[in-house]
Amino acid sequence: MTRIRSLYGSVMLERALCPVCQEWSILSNGRTRCCDAICERQARRKAQRISDAPDIRHGPTSSIAARIVHQQKGRCFYCDRFFSTAVWRKGRILLLKLHWDHFIPWSFSQANPDQNFVAACHVCNGLKRDLVFETPEEAREYIRHGWEKKGYSDSEVSSMR
Repeated sequence: MTRIRSLYGSVMLERALCPVCQEWSILSNGRTRCCDAICERQARRKAQRISDAPDIRHGPTSSIAARIVHQQKGRCFYCDRFFSTAVWRKGRILLLKLHWDHFIPWSFSQANPDQNFVAACHVCNGLKRDLVFETPEEAREYIRHGWEKKGYSDSEVSSMR
């Protein structure tokens, strides 16, 4: 039986083809809502967007932004470097710029809750893109490897290698 996760705006629901009526139905506790038929659990698949959220993508309000930067002590959520810190890549110097990141990507949730925003440097935000991570530690490890792979470093000497 085909079973998929569907996004209705920013709400994710499981759907399956009902074995009784052969119509697509939303599942509740492993049963179809139409005929109360039992649906076996399958490996999770990527979600399919059914309808768009009414909200538009935006950053945090100025008061929320100030609170987040204060809580993060002026550092990137992922690499822990201060914003405006100089880093090197291929012999060129870059200053880390503050970008607002949706920890759960906008493309996935299409929601802007305050608790989903983190202050990230432009390098980390670019490396994370629209990827979904279960924990901040998992995201930080992935991004750390991205820094190495792309040749970013804290010193000019190691960026030239």
